[in-house]
Amino acid sequence: MAPKKKKKKSSTTKKTKISNTNRKKIATKTKKINRKLRKKKIIKSNSNNDLKSLNEGFKALASVYRK
Repeated sequence: MAPKKKKKKSSTTKKTKISNTNRKKIATKTKKINRKLRKKKIIKSNSNNDLKSLNEGFKALASVYRK
């Protein structure tokens, strides 16, 4: 029998798809948080409707409350 071929691992990570209704919900929740964090110059990203800025916001919040 021929040796089995190894599957190539995909180099790019899959992005999670967000539906538009959820995108709006995320945006409204993160706007308030991110506005405060931007004023304190903790956060740099300027968008509200992607998961990256949401995660960045929560990480920044966590670091503030840890102190």
